[in-house]
Amino acid sequence: MKMVSFLTGNKIENEPNLLFDKADSSAVHQQVYWGLRRFGPYDKSISKIRLAIISPKDKIKQIRNLIDELNNGTLILPGGMPQFFRCNVDIIDEVTVDSLETSEYEKVGTKFVKVNNPKNIDVVLAYVPKTPRYFSNTPYYRLKAILASEGFSSQMITEWTFENLKWSYLNLLQLFFQKLVVFRGY
Repeated sequence: MKMVSFLTGNKIENEPNLLFDKADSSAVHQQVYWGLRRFGPYDKSISKIRLAIISPKDKIKQIRNLIDELNNGTLILPGGMPQFFRCNVDIIDEVTVDSLETSEYEKVGTKFVKVNNPKNIDVVLAYVPKTPRYFSNTPYYRLKAILASEGFSSQMITEWTFENLKWSYLNLLQLFFQKLVVFRGY
């Protein structure tokens, strides 16, 4: 199979294989999904991802169920986190917001960073309402800024995540693991 590099125009014989185990150079595959499913992640020393949740009260059960499915697996994601990344997601804190207003997210976010240490939480998963992309005074941007300014890695989700779970599982797993690796410095 010949491919053309868009940067140089040179022909590439094959796509490079991805390595999925730093201790075993034969653990390679061209596709991320199948490589993770067969070999797990490159670094297998991570046993858990410590997760905090910020969510409206009426969404907290839905988010807990999502995390259970990530840990236990689904039809589209057999084996869940243990199969793909050799670890589990542990919920270590939950905080609820009373409304979907930006000021409520700012209040909860400010309180959250005062009582938590970013060294003890790998990722904050926050449910935020869908808002226009280019408006900065929204729950998404305000909460993201508060968390990031205090050293917390975060992943925001909206109702779209739950409406499209089939496509969200692997994305969330990959994002959690990626944020963990970056913030723990692996």
